[in-house]
Amino acid sequence: MSQLQIITEKEYIRLVDLGVESVFPPTTMPWGQRTCYMADPEGNLLEIGSFGA
Repeated sequence: MSQLQIITEKEYIRLVDLGVESVFPPTTMPWGQRTCYMADPEGNLLEIGSFGA
């Protein structure tokens, strides 16, 4: 996992610990992107992602 992908993972954990709703946990896509989705209190999706080898 690249440094950017590790940052994505850490930010996801930090937000879950704060009570933010997880919609899609961190996943590495076939093209190498590490991405996850969270929802704000109004249901808007927030994407956290990074590219890296």
